[in-house]
Amino acid sequence: MCGIIAIAGQYAVLNDVIASLEKLEYRGYDSAGIAAFDGRGIYECKSLGRIEKLKKKLQNKRLNSRTIIGHTRWATHGKVSIENTHPIVRANIAVVHNGTIDNHFEIKKWLLDRGVEFSGETDTEVLAALIEYELQSEEGLLRAITVAIKRLQGNFAFALISAQEPDKIVVAKSNMNLVLGKGGDFMAVSSDSSALPSGVAGIAYLENESIAVISSKGFEIFDFEGKVISIDLKQVDDGDDALRLGVEDNMRREIESQPGVVRDIINYYIDKELIKGLDFNILDEIFIIACGSSYFAALTGKYWIEEIAGIKVTVTISSEFNVRPPIQITNNSVYIFISQSGETADTFSALRYVKQNRPNARTVGIVNNMHSSISRNVENLIQMMAGREVAVAATKTFYSQITILFLLALSAGLARKSITREIYNDYVKAICAVPYSMECVIAMRDQINSIVMKGFLKQKSILYFGKGILYPIVMEGALKIKEIAYIPAEGIPSGELKHGTIALIDDDVMAVSLVNNGKLFKKTITSLEEVLARSSNVMLITDSLDYKNDSCNWVVRLPSVGNELLAPFTFTLAMQLIAYNAATAKGCDIDRPRNLAKSVTVE
Repeated sequence: MCGIIAIAGQYAVLNDVIASLEKLEYRGYDSAGIAAFDGRGIYECKSLGRIEKLKKKLQNKRLNSRTIIGHTRWATHGKVSIENTHPIVRANIAVVHNGTIDNHFEIKKWLLDRGVEFSGETDTEVLAALIEYELQSEEGLLRAITVAIKRLQGNFAFALISAQEPDKIVVAKSNMNLVLGKGGDFMAVSSDSSALPSGVAGIAYLENESIAVISSKGFEIFDFEGKVISIDLKQVDDGDDALRLGVEDNMRREIESQPGVVRDIINYYIDKELIKGLDFNILDEIFIIACGSSYFAALTGKYWIEEIAGIKVTVTISSEFNVRPPIQITNNSVYIFISQSGETADTFSALRYVKQNRPNARTVGIVNNMHSSISRNVENLIQMMAGREVAVAATKTFYSQITILFLLALSAGLARKSITREIYNDYVKAICAVPYSMECVIAMRDQINSIVMKGFLKQKSILYFGKGILYPIVMEGALKIKEIAYIPAEGIPSGELKHGTIALIDDDVMAVSLVNNGKLFKKTITSLEEVLARSSNVMLITDSLDYKNDSCNWVVRLPSVGNELLAPFTFTLAMQLIAYNAATAKGCDIDRPRNLAKSVTVE
């Protein structure tokens, strides 16, 4: 997680740094801070919590510094405290850092043996102390950093200022994202292009294992051996400025925008070649690697691709892929990496593994940020087209992912002749009608809110259960209510209830059954009846107009989507509204849930 901004200008840059930090807050909001030269030495200002608190601390400070580094933190090493808040400042240097130094314990011991003292708990302090130590014997800041970096293991990005060269900022990266921006009277580096100051004329994404030295007048780029690298600046993409700063409750707006997102994706991608040049007829297997909500979207896509196109699909959680990658891979396999930000560290690490160990494999990214690390390293990019998603919990990006995967299943099925053109057209007609059904669910928000107020807030935990295509959806629904309402929840297949989980059923547990009107209807109802026999605290969500059961405390009847395979589009929306209303009723921070960050950039 964490966000880095570094600006060297020919003017006082504090306001630009604060504006950039506000745009980076989605990456972490445990704490924030800046470091600058104030004419006497390194000045630092830090605060716990949101950027607004840092702004209040700085509002009466006349800081005319032209070289400032800033940071938003999501804690990985060390508790949330002022001592562990970045920048980490030592006698002569200040450092802001994103990522992890995997061998920081060994480096710290090595430094302790040499008399170096520490006051905090972070790997960032170890990084700063190591560079400071090397400065004692190496000539110049760049040389000291080059030597220090050779000791580091892990994925990291950092920015540093030094009292020895106060007009310069040095940044470095290894398997993390950093983007360089040049304006008429400033240079800047950030974790995200959208956080670069206004007035940027050109940008460049720094190559892996590179070091940049910037000043108000320009920049130099080096590799980790100190060799000069030449890069070209590209015109900035103004589309990155869509972040709606200062707007509260973005999640509600993003939920309500989902029918339009699905409609736009269908109109753009239907009948198009999603993966250019791919022959589905010789394809042996599709591997999908993702985590969080993207993982549940991948499981939904697996169901569709196998059902419609008859292609074997293996879905792996990103963090587990590198632990145990597939044993046997043929040349006729495709790897699809799904990530909202395109910077998800576990997913990007899996992509690097594939490219290093399966050089002939086809790699595909389904990503919302076309400038991200994953976007720039896959052979084929499918852009989510969801627009910027501000709230931490995924909503419209989840819908973008499942819409793309459904269209991919259709094109694969048609290419392999596992479905006829007539069946294909029926599917297209059905998916085109989905946005209207979603709008009908949104219109039910008051009804859903009433149920939440009467039932959910009294419960210690929630158990969602569904079958078939709805199994990934109950897991996504459980994740949503955990993320934003902080209610313990679990999503399981309906058939697994009797294999242990039904022992949890009592009056303190809200049981939510998802039942869609299809071939699995009767089997799902059997599981519902098993729960009703043991508890009256049951909620039914169904798209069946005929099924009635007076034993259910609450019933939500969703509009039919015509084809049972498309049930995720309406049921997911009901799950989102339940989580949103529960979080709102509890007074939770909807857009910025505790302990979470939008872009997970550490493994």
